[in-house]
Amino acid sequence: MTRIFFALFLILATSPAYSQELDFVYDVELHAKIVNVSVDNNGNLYLVSDKGLIYKYSSTGDSLLAFSPRKNASISLIEAGSGLRVFVFYQDFQEYILLDRFFRSSPHYSFNPAVIGFAALATISNDNNLWLLDQTDFSLKKYNIHANILEIETPLDLIIDPDNYNISFMKEYQNFLFVSDKQLGLFMFDNIGNYKKKIPVKGIEYFNFAGDRMYYMKDGYLIFMNLYNGALTGIPLPSKEEFNFVLVNGDRVFLISDNTLKIYEIIP
Repeated sequence: MTRIFFALFLILATSPAYSQELDFVYDVELHAKIVNVSVDNNGNLYLVSDKGLIYKYSSTGDSLLAFSPRKNASISLIEAGSGLRVFVFYQDFQEYILLDRFFRSSPHYSFNPAVIGFAALATISNDNNLWLLDQTDFSLKKYNIHANILEIETPLDLIIDPDNYNISFMKEYQNFLFVSDKQLGLFMFDNIGNYKKKIPVKGIEYFNFAGDRMYYMKDGYLIFMNLYNGALTGIPLPSKEEFNFVLVNGDRVFLISDNTLKIYEIIP
């Protein structure tokens, strides 16, 4: 845990190495506009449409399952990292559900209004509770879903300007919580909510992790950042194409536009 924290100080002084390329494999037509994504530990992809449907694809691009909610709603965040269950957050309804690997749904759960004012964003934690950004008092909260109580509360007004923020994604990984603000950069907290570091990489709407590396798209490149030594590796994205999301599993890279999934492999 400490090694990650100190390695991230190296990022500012490290230039990405560009020594790899993407080799096109094939593409998959998607019959929906994709607005959210996730990937599990087995390389299965979870693609969310603007209508709130969730499509599950294998790492080879085969369609596996589809989930249609009982009521139309926009999905604010999906997290499928464990592969055992999929967390789905609905900001508009202030609810979340948990899907098993066969897409069987749990009931819709809501938050205790005595401790959560308005969850602008929420994600599942490593101990199967929730991290939330509470917009009402502008704080980061750890929410116990079994007891419906707060475990941790961290005010954010001294870290992030409460009048000028645009938080788009959050994910816990290797006992750290990473929060992305498109305007300000990536913020890192430890697993008890203590603020650790801002990584000044702006314009990042979505990021994820593969092994010991964080990855994201930036300025026409797929960037990998090693969490332990701070090394950056950049791979050029296909020119003249715009992609909304990138997911990675091993040497396979999945680039998602509004309605197309393109599969590539990383080559030296």
